[in-house]
Amino acid sequence: MRAGNPISIEARCGARTLSVLLAGALLCCAVGLPADDAKKEKPQAGATESGVSWETNAEYTYAAGSSTRRAGRNLGHVDEHYGAAEVVASVHLTENTILRAGAATERFDYGLPGGAVPLPDSLQSVNAVIGADFDLTEEWILRVEARPGIYSDFTDLNEDDLNAPLVIGGSWLVHKDLQWFLGLSVNLRSEYPVMAGAGVRWKYADRWTLNFQLPKPRLEYKVNENLTAYLGGEIKSGTFVVADRFGCQHGMPRLNRAPVDLYEVFMGPGILWEVRPGVELRAGGGAMVYREYNYHTEDIILRGKPAPYGQLTFRASF
Repeated sequence: MRAGNPISIEARCGARTLSVLLAGALLCCAVGLPADDAKKEKPQAGATESGVSWETNAEYTYAAGSSTRRAGRNLGHVDEHYGAAEVVASVHLTENTILRAGAATERFDYGLPGGAVPLPDSLQSVNAVIGADFDLTEEWILRVEARPGIYSDFTDLNEDDLNAPLVIGGSWLVHKDLQWFLGLSVNLRSEYPVMAGAGVRWKYADRWTLNFQLPKPRLEYKVNENLTAYLGGEIKSGTFVVADRFGCQHGMPRLNRAPVDLYEVFMGPGILWEVRPGVELRAGGGAMVYREYNYHTEDIILRGKPAPYGQLTFRASF
């Protein structure tokens, strides 16, 4: 154990075990296509002559102040504003091959209690989305996707802030009501650079669907043609690099230019409203039940207590 880090071996092992579970869970369906989405991805009569389709997503989440601790010591309350946006174009190269290209960004903004918590004011990413979907058979779809870009606190930017996470996944459509997913992720900045996982989507009754597609697993109930209620959760994560003198500013020089793995777990109910075909609005809330910041190269782990949250999401495809 490093000097100056009072966290116990037991606590550190427990935190790392949960980190592994969360990281693996994120892969379960990161690249899977639900049965209904899989149909949308194929060229259809009436599609644009160019064979190009678009998808855009935007999200805002607020999590109230969470008591943040290191080695059992309370450092103060941290609240969070989270925003994300993504635009991706899908080009139908052949009947069985779709090229995907676009751009995405996300930002975690923190309300910090002075300099007591060794966190930057924000962690964010700006990246490209480059990948392809392959219809291997009538039942199997393969997706390969890379997200090269900047993952940082956007202070003192240099080559250390560059990263290119890669995800490879497969979707097996057993029949229209049952679909399995497998995923493999590579993130060389993370403590766990290679992870794998699995998931399932099962419509087991006329109005009920078990949509165990992490990072957003849900049990869904279709109220009517345009409205779906659900109970579920979400896992947010990322790996970011902090600034040149970040550690010195917090009395811990070894944190200068250190990578930090972020994990957050949210649970609660929500509703999905299909405004019209291809346009969805979602609203949800509940509790952020877990938060972890892991400076894994320096054995420094911060964990947040549960706190309430609210979320709005917009999605459109055309």
